[in-house]
Amino acid sequence: MTACELAFSNVSYSGWIASCQETGLLATLASWGFVLVCVVALLALFIVLAKPSRSASWRISPWVSAFSLVIAAALLAIAAGRPVLLHDPAKGQHHFIFVIDQSESAHRLEGERKARLQALVRDVTALAQKEKDDTVVSVVDFAAGVDVKLNRGSLQDGMVLLLQDQASKTLAAEGSDIVSALKDASALADEENDEDVIFLLSDGNATTANLVDLIPRLRGRLRPVHAISLSAGAAAEGIVSSYLPASVEAGSAPSLRFVFDPGKAAGEKDWAIELKRQGKAIALDTQLLQTNGAVEGLRLPVRFDGRGVQYASVGLSQGNKSFRERSFTLVNSPVRVLGLGDTDFLSVLPKDHFWVDRRQDADLDGLDNYDVLVLSGLKASRLGAKALHAIYEAVASRGLGLFLVNGPLQGSRQAQTVVQSYGKTKIDPLLPVSPDPKFMLEDPPPRDTIILVDTSGSMSGGGLDAARGAVADILDYTRPQDSLQIITFGGLTSGRQKGDAQGKGVIRDFASRFPIGDSSNVSRAFEAALATAGNYTSVFLITDGMVDPYDYAKAGLSFYYLQYGSGSASLNEEIAKAARQSQILQTGQGLSFKPASFDPKEKAEYYSPDRVLPRVVSPIENISGGIATDGVAFSYARADATRALVSDGVEGEPVLAFRTMHQLQAGSTGAFLSGLTGAWTDSEAGKRAITASLMHLVKWSQRSRYAFRIKDLGEALSMRVSVQSADGEAKLPQTLSVTLVVGDHKMGIPMVPVAEGKGVFEGEVPLLAPEMKKGLLYIEEGGAFALHQPQVIPIELPPALPAQADGREASTYGVNLAGLRALVDASGGSLDRLPDARNMISAMTVPPRPVHVTLLILACVFFGLSFVVKGARL
Repeated sequence: MTACELAFSNVSYSGWIASCQETGLLATLASWGFVLVCVVALLALFIVLAKPSRSASWRISPWVSAFSLVIAAALLAIAAGRPVLLHDPAKGQHHFIFVIDQSESAHRLEGERKARLQALVRDVTALAQKEKDDTVVSVVDFAAGVDVKLNRGSLQDGMVLLLQDQASKTLAAEGSDIVSALKDASALADEENDEDVIFLLSDGNATTANLVDLIPRLRGRLRPVHAISLSAGAAAEGIVSSYLPASVEAGSAPSLRFVFDPGKAAGEKDWAIELKRQGKAIALDTQLLQTNGAVEGLRLPVRFDGRGVQYASVGLSQGNKSFRERSFTLVNSPVRVLGLGDTDFLSVLPKDHFWVDRRQDADLDGLDNYDVLVLSGLKASRLGAKALHAIYEAVASRGLGLFLVNGPLQGSRQAQTVVQSYGKTKIDPLLPVSPDPKFMLEDPPPRDTIILVDTSGSMSGGGLDAARGAVADILDYTRPQDSLQIITFGGLTSGRQKGDAQGKGVIRDFASRFPIGDSSNVSRAFEAALATAGNYTSVFLITDGMVDPYDYAKAGLSFYYLQYGSGSASLNEEIAKAARQSQILQTGQGLSFKPASFDPKEKAEYYSPDRVLPRVVSPIENISGGIATDGVAFSYARADATRALVSDGVEGEPVLAFRTMHQLQAGSTGAFLSGLTGAWTDSEAGKRAITASLMHLVKWSQRSRYAFRIKDLGEALSMRVSVQSADGEAKLPQTLSVTLVVGDHKMGIPMVPVAEGKGVFEGEVPLLAPEMKKGLLYIEEGGAFALHQPQVIPIELPPALPAQADGREASTYGVNLAGLRALVDASGGSLDRLPDARNMISAMTVPPRPVHVTLLILACVFFGLSFVVKGARL
């Protein structure tokens, strides 16, 4: 037996036992070292005693030094065994204490209460069966007072009591004294040395005082409390219920209906009524409600404007009594567009889907109530710095879509364009294009080049040699920041390579080993190119013209056509018609033209007045090319922008571009580099393109997709979202992810399906602010039938409303989540994580406490003491 085992054998301290963890060679050597030190100490003591000092007949210092050395050695030997103190569950049985709210408010929703108790009984029973020891149960009921119904009874008796849920006959239900109940539960736990776990089932509405205010006085005096929240439902006194339709149309004035019970002590005084929408008071015909003590039903009209989830509140007060109730509705409206400047083209928008407000001046009043802001022909100087800052905040933080239209191009070509006037302003970084046309020259953007090579049998010999020559010429134009890729008709690819020396070497090596014998099907190569093409991508097609039929226009991919053959050969008419530029390519002959993007020239002009027929680069539904446009203002599409249309006359010059921000709360932006006149407003294709462009910027495009039912819980909102599908239940999302964005604060809202496959989800939104806040609900669907784009819906969040604690049980309502959270935080418990048997087991497990460090410190102290007293004259 080692020194550690000898010292800690069968030692127990108030439910803790001491145990050795190290029993190997280290512990054995430490034990023999202890014996050796003892022998040395005894020999030293014998020598001192055999030769007593002449100055004194007897001294205690040798004795103290020797015993200190022995004690230090013993402590070192024990520490070598790495002893620990272990919590001994065998010393006490498990004791579950249930504190049950029997007040009037806790019994209003009997169905929910019964379900909570049944779940608790089921999981506690499962937990007890996993434990080896016996489990005893105590049940404490409380309301205006406290009653201990069971003290350390059997598990079976305790579970029967919980399921019967019979309130104590001596317990007054007109109050909630939670604190006294918890103190009595802690007193029960202190009676014996058990493994105690306290469960609290309550709505958290204390009538003695606000629970949050009581917590500081309880901190450190309570054992861990595991609280299970129970909704109190509507108040039994005051405003019993209120109702708004689930959705209303903007501009309508539905009635806020509510039921009021003045209670037993109604008195003869009138009740003052207050009606608010978005926290602002609404004038009423009468400010007083006369009641004779009977339940009253009232209707108060409330006008709703704007869009998104909004709320109205009604309050009644009489003397020191006051009641308030908040009701929510979804305000539907067509897509709201605010147009500033020359916005005649907005008249083509379908009136059943768009509500348009056109203003000539830079008037941004009510900006937050719009989905899209259109600036057309309006230079930045007419807006001013303050207005530009307001636009930036609305786009960057509140989901507003911004559409900047240059307008007709007039005057000198060297004159500043409308788009150019926004350069270096507050909103410049948000735009999909750089307003400064010289940016193209000063820092040409990285170019991507894709070469599609026909490797069918007819290209063998001279055809592939000509292709290699073209590749060599293109490599000469490629800069290190550019990239290049070769794709063969057979689907082989060099991969995207940078334009540095290493990347060019890979391209040359691939070109030297072109395979022969592939099919003449060009579609595979075009589809591969389309999958990798981005902004400023130049595509070359090298073939002898003998290819299978292919619809070159369907992909919207612009390309250059290089046909191998003699100068007298004719180009493939179908390919040449679809290509941007064509030429006959002979063996040994280089490219006879260079794309403009390969050789940018200084732009002395800021726009081109020549009429263009824009072509599609990135297909967007209902935006087609070929619509005659009078000129284009020069700009540079940013790297993360989507070029929907580009000019057919200038290499890569954007005509219509969009940009989607990655931040949840940020809106999308678009830019049209000409005027939306002529064919754009006179043709059906142009009208569709204008409509599609604005819809592309709306973050809440599916207006009728969701139905909301929101319940006010005081300090949180219970939110149920039902997904509507015109095609029936079979095409509903499987999951729903909701993120609440308020300013810079983002919060994920867990949404749980109410029933599988029904498209109905529930979650809880905490109200953290003491005042009203405007936010955004960012809703993203998952599953086979989910929307591809998330929907962003504005929401007005009311201030947190603390649970009422005025001594009247009948006036309490909802769940006092703030109080319950404060309680479990102060006691070290948990809130609504039960029933979960695994969490409860881990909560009762106490980790071992190592003591070897303490022993080593003490050993050092005694070693030091032995040397200090050795030379002392004692």
